[in-house]
Amino acid sequence: MRIAVFDYKITRNNPIGSCHLAMLRALASEHDFTVFAVEFENPCPEKIRFVRVPSPMRPLALLFVVYHFMAPLCYLFYRLRGGAKFDLVQALESNLSFGDLLYSHFCHRMYLKHHWSKSGAKGLRGWFRWLDHTLHGWMERFTYPRAKQVVVPSRGLARELRAEFPYIENKLTVLPNPISLPRLQMPGEFDRLAFRHGLGIEDQDVVALFVALGQFERKGLPLLLQALCTEGMERVKLIVVGGEADLIARFGANYQLGDRVKFVGMQSDVRPYLWSSDVFVFPSL
Repeated sequence: MRIAVFDYKITRNNPIGSCHLAMLRALASEHDFTVFAVEFENPCPEKIRFVRVPSPMRPLALLFVVYHFMAPLCYLFYRLRGGAKFDLVQALESNLSFGDLLYSHFCHRMYLKHHWSKSGAKGLRGWFRWLDHTLHGWMERFTYPRAKQVVVPSRGLARELRAEFPYIENKLTVLPNPISLPRLQMPGEFDRLAFRHGLGIEDQDVVALFVALGQFERKGLPLLLQALCTEGMERVKLIVVGGEADLIARFGANYQLGDRVKFVGMQSDVRPYLWSSDVFVFPSL
């Protein structure tokens, strides 16, 4: 089968892109793939074709607009230059005006309705974030009716999409994200205590780990920070992986917990934090 995959950034450190990367790596020998992306870490250059879509990566609202114009043009030029007709076009959410299969990790319309007011986004950057969600939400009304199949990674997102777009009920499939269990096993040479000490954590501390790319409010971090403020929680420390600098600064200022909360920012490898913690906590809304 000849398959075209459209996504902004298919790389190891991109949440959705890494899922696409795992799929491409696993199926490259079974299907003929062509990837239309701004950035792509091609796992099989000898088998997978890459068509670069020229676009800035920031701000996201500009990326959304430019990709919507440039991706179809790149697709058209590819076909005019003799590229074979595709049996399936896979797109990401509302990032493309056409596509047989939509791979969705987010419902922007639902987010704007129920969660945006609690995001705390301010200033020019906050306005660009709102604009990006608004553009996606507007385009969702056109992409979901046209799609033949919609794939999501969780039952929670499936419920949101059914509530917002009831007509996709019969074409909605839940397919959890892939996880490499061998890669997550802690190696024998990992010094757990040394890693904890490097973070200022004592041996008797109970360490909780929270991991999120961003949107800390929606992922439940305020609930955890409130819990740490209650009596009897003094020996519990929280490691927060993820978040841009401005988001981390805002949370650090709003909750006076001192060194009991360790904001370590974006990490290319979260495994050492998983191995050194006692419990993973993720009370996502």
